[in-house]
Amino acid sequence: MYYQTTPFASIKNVAQKVRAIVSEDYKIKYPPCDNPLLLDVLKQCLQRDPKKRPTTNDLLNHPFLQ
Repeated sequence: MYYQTTPFASIKNVAQKVRAIVSEDYKIKYPPCDNPLLLDVLKQCLQRDPKKRPTTNDLLNHPFLQ
């Protein structure tokens, strides 16, 4: 929502998009963000390994929401 686009929106070919979503080699680009706490939340939520993503509780306790 912050960037008004999804991380993989620029990839038009569906097969390439699927590969990029699961590939650690494809680095998600984070354009400049004036709030470092928001950027931290975005990066945590977009981790490829679901086990490493924050829980709802983690997010509610993140400094960004305090």
